[in-house]
Amino acid sequence: MENRSSLMAMDDDEESERSIGTNNKSIIMNNKNGLRKKLRLTKEQSTLLEESFSRHSTLNPARKLSLAEQLNLKPRQVEVWFQNRRARTKLKQTEVDCDFWKKCCDSLGDENRRLKKELQELKSLNKNEASPLYIQIPKATMLSMCPSCERMVEAHHHNQAAAKNTEDLNVVRKSNKLQGGFDGTK
Repeated sequence: MENRSSLMAMDDDEESERSIGTNNKSIIMNNKNGLRKKLRLTKEQSTLLEESFSRHSTLNPARKLSLAEQLNLKPRQVEVWFQNRRARTKLKQTEVDCDFWKKCCDSLGDENRRLKKELQELKSLNKNEASPLYIQIPKATMLSMCPSCERMVEAHHHNQAAAKNTEDLNVVRKSNKLQGGFDGTK
């Protein structure tokens, strides 16, 4: 019990030396007995450290000494604060990156499922049709033409039929000539 009360008295003395303000920002320090203790920073100290960190996330020795003097802290305390701040920044960035890649993965998974479904539908269509590139149009849905165009198409078909008949007639005539004459001449 006596040892404990002397430790508490020593802690009170050290706390009055090391504790600055009541802000929640703190630095963990070792006291003379090897016990760890948090150093509370004032709002002004935290603000100055944050501003300095936003300009440069690393410290050079001259800047570390300058900040330590301005903040009434030891240079090692400033150094540890910067190390911790860099670690927190890196952790936050890792979380942001993890969220980003998780969303990408989810999106790709959705796209993969959609493509698999589409592929399955195309395969089932392929089984039902003779050729996947040929679309058969039912006769009921054939295109209709205006009467003028229809007459032109009929005339064209008529001319093709007449030409075919003339060609057929010429073939018959040639054939008859070879066989001894259809029209009575040799």
